Amino acid sequence: GSSAQAVDTSLHGLLPMSELEDAEFDVEDHDGSDDLGGSNDLGGSDDSDLGFSGEALTIEGQVPRFQLGQRLQIQRSENARATVEVFSVDITEMGPKYAIRFDDGTIQSLVAEEDLFA
Repeated sequence: GSSAQAVDTSLHGLLPMSELEDAEFDVEDHDGSDDLGGSNDLGGSDDSDLGFSGEALTIEGQVPRFQLGQRLQIQRSENARATVEVFSVDITEMGPKYAIRFDDGTIQSLVAEEDLFA
């Protein structure tokens, strides 16, 4: 109905581009019982497929092993390691992911903890 469309439109300004499609599917897939309240009920279990409540639960217990600005080593090849600096830390459903800066200024993102050595 028109009310679901209004909710959908209001979400466009709030969500990052990558989540817009999920939001649209979420509104269409449900039987209509939560179309009106869905956008206001941020803690609701119905929002878990949008990544809100499920992601928050996963993320709460995660503590990144490395900190911003920390100097680390990364395995570049079988026999070579490079010194890097932690540029940013993102907590994801797949665990902490790091953006690292090499000494030459190159930045590599989405690096897993297991690839870094203190």
